[in-house]
Amino acid sequence: MAKTAKTTAIRTGKASPPLLFRHVSPGPDDSTLKFRLLHFWEARKNVKGRPGILLGIEMLMIDAEFRIGNTLWFGFLI
Repeated sequence: MAKTAKTTAIRTGKASPPLLFRHVSPGPDDSTLKFRLLHFWEARKNVKGRPGILLGIEMLMIDAEFRIGNTLWFGFLI
């Protein structure tokens, strides 16, 4: 019998209405900016008993009201 790969669905909660860039202000505030994760990867050292080490996360934030001249945000974290 052939083995099949096990997959797990990850649910991040209920979808909330989008937060537009025009509603975000610089500085400390009570609002939270939400984004979709585009790419996540990690590297694992070849040492026994050691956990994986996170190398990077890429995210892209596009405003629902995006027009030419507006802001498009791309983030890369290491």
